[in-house]
Amino acid sequence: MTARIKYLDQVIVQANFWNNPTPAYQTLQEIEYFIFYKHQQYQRWCSILEDIKAALELLELSADE
Repeated sequence: MTARIKYLDQVIVQANFWNNPTPAYQTLQEIEYFIFYKHQQYQRWCSILEDIKAALELLELSADE
């Protein structure tokens, strides 16, 4: 996935990128998808991390008792 994003980045910086709007739009849609996917993935990992933190706090509280 990272290689594809790097490739798309190289595509959009070319001077003639906007000369053909349909492929340019499709490329931008693909980039948007990757950004959305990565953002969703990031949110899932943050949620898991918060769950782990809460579980650790509970374990620490129960160890104190």
